Amino acid sequence: MYKKIIVLLLCALAFGCGEQKLNTVERDSTSQQLHTFMDLLSAFEQQAQQLLTSLQIGSDVSVIKAHSDTLSFQAQTILALFVEQQPQCSDYVARLLPLSNSLQSLPYESIRSQLKQNEQLSQFESAICYHVKDLLMQPIMLSAWANEEGLKETEYQLASESIVELIAHLSLVQTITMEQAHSPDYS
Repeated sequence: MYKKIIVLLLCALAFGCGEQKLNTVERDSTSQQLHTFMDLLSAFEQQAQQLLTSLQIGSDVSVIKAHSDTLSFQAQTILALFVEQQPQCSDYVARLLPLSNSLQSLPYESIRSQLKQNEQLSQFESAICYHVKDLLMQPIMLSAWANEEGLKETEYQLASESIVELIAHLSLVQTITMEQAHSPDYS
């Protein structure tokens, strides 16, 4: 009789420990994904700051375009990982990525027009979905703007303001992500 009880206790203990190890592995994986995502956001921020500095000092349009294209590429990578962190935005990102790819070859005014007409982008589940959209769209628009005829002095100022707005959206994405990661519901 005692042997059966001891065997049952050992089995229960072994099962409980196995489940605890699985939970620990899942938490470690989630933590690693979050860390990778936050590192990408930091690299994006550094690139955005470089672009802002280049705009403020009036760098050549080729430099502005190179920074913008790099940001656009980084944003696509961020969006791919973003849906793992924010699954409520997966449908929104699924609509956004193909649209962004089609916009990259268009002139600036066509991009603006397309974005205003595209009702799909005005429908999102959570504010963070909207903020992450601008991480992708602002660099695409600036690249197209710089591509057209170069930037005049006043346009450098407008473009700088656009990048300041981009950095503000980025800051909100970082803050919301970290707040959610530290919430009790985060797994």
